Amino acid sequence: MAYVTRKVEVFNKEGDSWATDGTAIPSAFNVEVKKGTGKIKNSFSFKVPKGKEYFEKVSNPFINENLVDIYIKEDGTAFVDSDRLIQGTIKSVGQSMDDSGDVLFIKGDDFTEVFFDNHLPINEENKTWVELIKLVLDQAKANNNKQVEWGTANPDRKSGTTGTEFPQKNMVLNYTRVSEIIEKLTSNEFTEDGQYVYWLENKGGTFYFNTRFKGNETAGTITEGEKNYQTKIQKKKEDIKNFVIFNCGTDLNGHAVEGVYYDETSIGKYGFKSYYATEQTGDLFVNIHNTERNNPAKVASFNPNSEGEATSKYPTTFPYTFIDGYVSDGTTDFNTYLKDGTGKVLSQGEQIAAEIVSNSSTPQYDLELNQRFTNKYNLGEQWLCNFPSRNINRPLRIEAISQKVGETSITFVEDEAKATND
Repeated sequence: MAYVTRKVEVFNKEGDSWATDGTAIPSAFNVEVKKGTGKIKNSFSFKVPKGKEYFEKVSNPFINENLVDIYIKEDGTAFVDSDRLIQGTIKSVGQSMDDSGDVLFIKGDDFTEVFFDNHLPINEENKTWVELIKLVLDQAKANNNKQVEWGTANPDRKSGTTGTEFPQKNMVLNYTRVSEIIEKLTSNEFTEDGQYVYWLENKGGTFYFNTRFKGNETAGTITEGEKNYQTKIQKKKEDIKNFVIFNCGTDLNGHAVEGVYYDETSIGKYGFKSYYATEQTGDLFVNIHNTERNNPAKVASFNPNSEGEATSKYPTTFPYTFIDGYVSDGTTDFNTYLKDGTGKVLSQGEQIAAEIVSNSSTPQYDLELNQRFTNKYNLGEQWLCNFPSRNINRPLRIEAISQKVGETSITFVEDEAKATND
């Protein structure tokens, strides 16, 4: 019979790096590693008995920002790099001293959180979402001592055997969290191929940025009643968004630019579920305006200086033709330019809001599956889940995986586009 073993090792922080030799923690128990796609935080936790003894040591290993390696595997052979489930840093150390004993509670995040927490500017034109993400990776790598590489299995064309090239887009953002930039770039707005899921994977100390198209391919079938399965199935009604107020930033007079988009059918069936969108739309006005001012073909209309840089915040000559060909035929007081620019921004904002509503006005199925420890599931995979007692026979995608010494818990979520009212 196969048995599961684990290894926890802690490395002291030394300047900007960590010690080469670590401290093994053979007494660690309740070891758990959690990973997820998108914005789900990758984290670890474990407990250690006799906590007071560690605090009395000269070289106590349990200090914030010390490095932790956790390995879990299903046989008795020596641990290798590929068995490492997570590598990250300690973020909190708690202690409990009561009748149950003296126990330390250690929690931390892996290096993906450091990567996603970076704030970067981006100002690029005529690039695909793949090219834009690679630029983001290069900038983020410069801010960290961990390499983040583009995954070798990632797409370079749209899904399908006869896939066409991805469209070229412009992106202009002030300092923005990497996670927010990537959320935008992996959306249908930039891929024009549907939503892509993404995650970072640690292989031998190098992190790889992986993406997977939310297509119809399945990795296998999970059937109700199979041995060792414990399941929890529900509809994620709390995530419904059927009335979206979208904020597109402020105009040149400092006034908020906002609009609404809603789904009457969903409101009638599930009630009023409002959502205020600013992360997805908050930079639209400034981005469109800056794109006009900074475009080499348009800068002459913005009173350029001797270095060819725009100095006025609105055109000084009319009629003004926008980059997309729309003509603003107004006066030099910029009122018409402002009105037309606001209309363009609201139109784009409504498209984004419509996509939000389309993807979330119907609740998705959520399945939590508990099984003996296993490494056979991978983030982003889609499995056909057949549970006749719940009248479910549909593909669900792996959103998160939690692994302990004796158990693996997998969270499956239905793709937004596949959610139905049944």
